Amino acid sequence: MSLIHDHTLKSNNDDHSAITLIGNDVEDVQMAMGWFHVIWSSLLSLSLGLYLLTSKLGWVSVVPIVLVTISSQGGKYASKNFVSKQRAWSDATQTRIGLTKTVLGHMKSIKMMGYSREIEEKVQAARDNELTAGSATYWLDVLLGCCASFINVVGPAITLAIYTIVAKLTGSPLLDADRVFTSFALIQMVTLPANSIMFLVPEFIAAIAGFDRIQIFLLEPTHEDSRMGLAHRTPVYSVYVDSLSEDSAGRPIHSEGDYSIKLQNVSVRFHTEDPPVLRDINIEIKPGWLVMVTGVTGSGKTTLARTIIGDLQAESGLISTSSRQMAFCAQSPWLPNGTIRDLIAGPPGSKVTDEKWYQKVLHACDLQYDLSKLPNGDLTFLESGGNSLSGGQRQRVALARAIYSRLDILVLDDVFSALDVRTARCVAQRLMGPSGLFRELKKTVLLITHSNLILTLVDGYISEQSTWDQLKPQNGSSDKQVDEELPVKNLFDNTLEEQPILALDVSKPERSMDSVRQIGDSAIYQHYISAIGKSRMIATLLIMISSATFAMLIQNWLRWWTADKKADQRTWFYLAVYLVLALGHWISLTGIAAVSLLIVPTSGRSLHSQLLRTVIKAPLSFITSTDIAITLSRFSQDMKQVDRRLPAQVAGLGSQAFKLLAQVLLLFMTQTYIIFAFPALTIVVYAIQKIYLFTSRQLRWLSMEANSLPSNNFLETVHGITTIRAFGWQEEYAIDNSNAIDTSQVPSFTLLAIEQWLALVLDLIVAAVALLTVTLIVTRDSISAGEVGISMNVILTVNITLLVTVQSWANFDASLGVISRIRNFSMTVLPETQPKETLLIPESWPANGAIEFDKVIADYALQSDNDLTAPAAHALNKISLDLVPGRKIGICGLTGSGKSSLLLSILRLIDLSEGCIKIDSLDIASISRDALRSRIITIPQDPFVLASDSIRNNLDIQRTNSKQDILAALKRVHLRALLDARAENTGFKPEQYLDLPMKDWTLSQGQMQLFTLARALLSRSSRGKVVLLDEATGNIDKETDEWVQQVVREDFRGYTMIVVAHRLETIADADSIVVMNQGKIVEMGSFDDLWQEDSSAFRSIFGRNES
Repeated sequence: MSLIHDHTLKSNNDDHSAITLIGNDVEDVQMAMGWFHVIWSSLLSLSLGLYLLTSKLGWVSVVPIVLVTISSQGGKYASKNFVSKQRAWSDATQTRIGLTKTVLGHMKSIKMMGYSREIEEKVQAARDNELTAGSATYWLDVLLGCCASFINVVGPAITLAIYTIVAKLTGSPLLDADRVFTSFALIQMVTLPANSIMFLVPEFIAAIAGFDRIQIFLLEPTHEDSRMGLAHRTPVYSVYVDSLSEDSAGRPIHSEGDYSIKLQNVSVRFHTEDPPVLRDINIEIKPGWLVMVTGVTGSGKTTLARTIIGDLQAESGLISTSSRQMAFCAQSPWLPNGTIRDLIAGPPGSKVTDEKWYQKVLHACDLQYDLSKLPNGDLTFLESGGNSLSGGQRQRVALARAIYSRLDILVLDDVFSALDVRTARCVAQRLMGPSGLFRELKKTVLLITHSNLILTLVDGYISEQSTWDQLKPQNGSSDKQVDEELPVKNLFDNTLEEQPILALDVSKPERSMDSVRQIGDSAIYQHYISAIGKSRMIATLLIMISSATFAMLIQNWLRWWTADKKADQRTWFYLAVYLVLALGHWISLTGIAAVSLLIVPTSGRSLHSQLLRTVIKAPLSFITSTDIAITLSRFSQDMKQVDRRLPAQVAGLGSQAFKLLAQVLLLFMTQTYIIFAFPALTIVVYAIQKIYLFTSRQLRWLSMEANSLPSNNFLETVHGITTIRAFGWQEEYAIDNSNAIDTSQVPSFTLLAIEQWLALVLDLIVAAVALLTVTLIVTRDSISAGEVGISMNVILTVNITLLVTVQSWANFDASLGVISRIRNFSMTVLPETQPKETLLIPESWPANGAIEFDKVIADYALQSDNDLTAPAAHALNKISLDLVPGRKIGICGLTGSGKSSLLLSILRLIDLSEGCIKIDSLDIASISRDALRSRIITIPQDPFVLASDSIRNNLDIQRTNSKQDILAALKRVHLRALLDARAENTGFKPEQYLDLPMKDWTLSQGQMQLFTLARALLSRSSRGKVVLLDEATGNIDKETDEWVQQVVREDFRGYTMIVVAHRLETIADADSIVVMNQGKIVEMGSFDDLWQEDSSAFRSIFGRNES
């Protein structure tokens, strides 16, 4: 696990395939290591058994070997195909988990766009494909079981039959009790190890295939830092002069060759068949400079940033930097689990050591007020990427982390895009003003933006806002002069920070205890049986009962045979019946091997469907407050238990329990007096299993919880690998992962210790039973040799059977914790739907788009343990608003004003506590939420794609448009040329390229938003006349935004549009402007009227210099 994690820190692979390696393959390899010792010890037992059997039966002893050789051909066929089938199954599992991970990360956007049903079908279809792939492996298991049980059951019958025939023909002694039961035991000594070898070798090979996948991953090319001389492969880092002199204006003075970042003829491309994203880039940045990088959407700004921090490798050219470690803030901030204070402090294990500097950083990032609003302040524990904070708060926490590191170079990728104007100006002033932290510390700052605006600071205050073209004629300065004269370049548009969905009142999350079962629960068994299906469960039980019955009949038949004084006259009769019973036992054992084929198709699909439906139907409060890693573990680790462990444990427990019952009955039949000891033995065994089950259940739960530590740690590493590499925190995260692995092993080793205790105690109990049996045999006046043989055979096997039965019961009981987790999850996470949502809506609704808010009050609620706790302040407070059909409404306001809440209330992602919302005269509270959202066109702020699905299916999720319609939509949003170029470079026609996986088409964040716009255009054919835009142009440049607005105006003409303002230009053509504050409408009117009013709230939001 540590090797995989360490290689992930150095790997170029970004398809998250390593997640499947640690989830499945590592565990398989661990099991294989144990099987290896079983295999070699079985070979030793097999050799010894053959030697002893030869001394008893002579040359007939070779019969089991011949049978093993014949049966091994079936095992050979299974082994030959096991690797390929197992690989196909693992690939299908990896595809489903990857798809599920994407869906969980974008559930809010999926719900907003009304694609819940379609996405649920896609994930369930991936699950069905996985189960189909798994069935092929199960069939090979059946073949192995058939071959192995043939050796174990039919082998002794055939061997004894051949011996009898030979004895009849040669006049040798016939079978007697001594020869039968001794030979029977020795044959078992040969066939059981042969069974183990036949079963475990293919499993071992399959597990080794997992080892091969791990090895392939570990041998993949490592990440190469291209910040080296590509021609000579030698470092070209310059010496950084930390002590800089300044001119009279306080600006640093540099020597001619002094620089922090230098790029010479650098070119970068993602795929060899693609044109370069960066071409012949030449840049030289001096220490202490503040440099802005701007450009249109898809121009390569983020690619340049990733190249400078060493995340991307240059195809050609030289990259020189004064330091490998750089403070990096990505467009989408990465925040691992932890308290806000620890996150800002740095990598795992870091603590704030300089409180004065820490408070100074908080002040610079304007975080002190935000933290004061949280009950636990900076000790508030963040999970799931900090989803409980707003986008702006997450971005400022990441920015504070970068500044607190005190690294000499900071690379900031559009870090102000999620901030409202007032917050952005404040942060810019405190960081980049003449007395800002960056100037004070002489830091080199590279600012990436899609904006072309510049803020001018005069005496430490922003006095002017303009474009490059406007500024240069005014000052008559060159580009270089602009850089020297203007210490601050505005890299943020007029964006407004959104209200946090939830403010969690916890300093550290309490782990869900839904997997803990203090005592057994019959409802859990019923739940699992219901998932399997009663008819399939009954069939499974009948198979197990028949197997135990045949095993008991065989033992009794041998006893009757050897006890019959006229057995030599009825040899063929006894032999024929024995063979029939052996064949029946063989068939029933083959049926047990097929239990997985009976159980998994129904239980696997049903339980996965329950999980998926619960998540899809979950309210917004669950989505924003639950760590994705925890939910994903239900779909990965829990489903693996359902598919691979539970069916095997059902078969193992059932067969062993009925086998134990049959052996006890046999012992009673031969040694009647032992029944008087049975109550005492029962009490002792019950007490032992009670102690063992209680302890093992808790340890297994602790082990399950502990095992999630390295998994969660690994997920965080995968998500934040770019940031980790930039800061140079690889060693700290490697140590943290190793610590997590060590912690996860403690419950497992303790569990192994109590399993050894159980084996010892049961051995002592069986030894006591054996002593009692021998005592009864010795003290009785008369007893047949057959009874003695059966008694001793039972005692020899009951020890193992009892141990395996108790362990199987414990394993099964512990594994039922998975069923408990699934059941409790589906019962406690209440669906957002309500019983009253039964109104059937017309097919063309909403045909007009009239929207009416009538005294609406809405709140965000946190669902926890079935209690709903509403925040003190209303998200929407007595909103009354009539929207005329076909009009465009702009919504703006400061942080927490309720802009997004207004959109979410229309989509019913938050519920109303008072009032109502009507669309085309229908109260949306009586309409199914899925139906409502599927009739409204929504363009969310967070775009998403399913990487494993085709480009066409990502654009046309409902499959209602032709390929020509799809290409036309791409052309409309200026992505068609990009697709055509990609298709031409890969040798496909554009229509064919649409059927390739989305992961083959690399898009920037801004291009992803254009992709989402194309999806919205295609959805017009199946949706009504209402369009909601939630800051949909947040990551595109101003020029691109202008023609996007033109597309929206032209293609959605006649639609009622509600637009949450991201830029002033976005709502400049709105028919009406709504200004919100603290959930209330404080102003409403036309753009011109509000803008011309000096005292208007609208004017104060965007500033006087905006036009």
